[in-house]
Amino acid sequence: MKKNRLLIIEDDHFMAQLAHQIITQSFDNITVIGITGSIREAQKKIEIAHPDILLLDVELSDGKAFDLLRRINCRNLKVIFMSAYEEYALEAISFSAIDFITKPFDINDLIGAIQKAQEEMCDHDTPKQIETLINNLTPQNGIRLYLKSDQKTFSSSIDELIWAQSVPRGTIFKINHQCYFIDQPLRRYEMLLAPYAFLRCHSHYLINSRRIGHIDKEHERLLMDNQDYIPLDLTRLFRLQTTISKYSSKTENKIMHPLETRIFS
Repeated sequence: MKKNRLLIIEDDHFMAQLAHQIITQSFDNITVIGITGSIREAQKKIEIAHPDILLLDVELSDGKAFDLLRRINCRNLKVIFMSAYEEYALEAISFSAIDFITKPFDINDLIGAIQKAQEEMCDHDTPKQIETLINNLTPQNGIRLYLKSDQKTFSSSIDELIWAQSVPRGTIFKINHQCYFIDQPLRRYEMLLAPYAFLRCHSHYLINSRRIGHIDKEHERLLMDNQDYIPLDLTRLFRLQTTISKYSSKTENKIMHPLETRIFS
């Protein structure tokens, strides 16, 4: 059986050796082809040795991991990020659906991330994930979300996401005029999208509050700007009003009408 080749890119000698020990003791089907702590050396090793998996620290001795990813061909690579700072670039990484573990890492987290990378080795979706990540590191580009549906893998602007519905075994996303099934729970995206004016209007629905057309209190529903009706739990109305008001006060390019003008009965 062919062994996967893994390169550890970590400038903390102790953490690198610990990761090496855990991997060699836990995986018979992985060969650790080296350890390096710099972007320059890592790029050389990748070009020469062609690893299958990168265990990659976010902050390196001569720059950031993202600088390395801009320089290499990621088509046949799986990337697992590590960082001692949980908040550092975590949001951008989360939107790209790339695995991330915090240091000092739990052994099971490291093993689980590597097992997942091996299982997804044939997907070849890393370039699109990296593209999403790099885009999100430049705020003026607008935030994009990487999604993997049963139809395709793609990156979508969060502005195009109208609503998401919790369903058995996953979530349905309405993006522009198309629905996609994603085999991830809605709660994963609820926390991720909350800072961008997304919130639960109902136990089964997450909506983009910027895409609301009208709020129909009488029938307990929302009319989205694409003419979809979404159920509304009236106990969540105050939070919805607060979110829209907060977003409206900060938005210059797209002014939303005051909530009161959109409520009708």
